[in-house]
Amino acid sequence: MHELDSPIEEMGHCPTCQRDIPLRAARGPLLVTSEPWRIYWQGKAIERVPAMQVRLLYVLVRRGEATISALDMLLREDATPQALRVHILRLRRLLRVEGIPLEIENIHGWGYRLVDKEPT
Repeated sequence: MHELDSPIEEMGHCPTCQRDIPLRAARGPLLVTSEPWRIYWQGKAIERVPAMQVRLLYVLVRRGEATISALDMLLREDATPQALRVHILRLRRLLRVEGIPLEIENIHGWGYRLVDKEPT
């Protein structure tokens, strides 16, 4: 395959770090977009999710896991001691309510990891 034939990932601008970032992060049928900040599950938009929670989920989908300090950087304007925990709690609830088979695991003393949910 020639270099020009390879797919080019569209880039956007991160409001936190001011770097270029991919416009999309996907994990199976879960898609998170950065312009605008939206979550899609199986092609359907999930409405009324605060942008901060979408941004946190974007990082977890993109990286698979993230440190507390990396996620705290996203919360700079919303940085109270409990802010990250509250946002993660709400994201966990969103994943459960929407039937998205992913879980956000706590990595004690380090951060969070997005994992496939174990079938029950």
